[in-house]
Amino acid sequence: MNHPNGMERIAEHVFAETGIRGCNPGYLVTSDGIVVIDTPQLPTYALRYCREITEKGPIRFLINTEHHVDHIFGNYYFPMAEHVMAHKACSDMFMTVTPELNPYAYAREAIPADDPDGEQFFPDEHTYFASPNKPNILITSDIELKVGEHTIQVLHVPGHTPGQLAV
Repeated sequence: MNHPNGMERIAEHVFAETGIRGCNPGYLVTSDGIVVIDTPQLPTYALRYCREITEKGPIRFLINTEHHVDHIFGNYYFPMAEHVMAHKACSDMFMTVTPELNPYAYAREAIPADDPDGEQFFPDEHTYFASPNKPNILITSDIELKVGEHTIQVLHVPGHTPGQLAV
């Protein structure tokens, strides 16, 4: 189910969206800023969540859990994130769907049916690839991330993709 007023609160400091196409983006509010987990590929959702999240504080970390466009395309709309974290395999395959499929065209394919209002916010291909907001912190194994009063376990769980992370 879509949450027209933003993401659903699922725990005291944790919010997530479970009703849109693709991944389930979410975020954690800490005393030292926000940790975002994945970004929606649909522009109106990405922009709405970005506004909602930045009203609660600065984005310290954006964690991409895999390289598929439904988890990373929205990074473009979060340029204010201090750090973008992913597994090295996610970064190596960033925006790769299959070798013969253009990832930008694949991401754009969802706009007419799933986000027609997002057309006006969808970057042209050159603009997108000039600054897709790729990961700047790469991990290769499990880590513990401390942000404010929270300790976050970031686990490498390959399966669906080689660089799959669980947060």
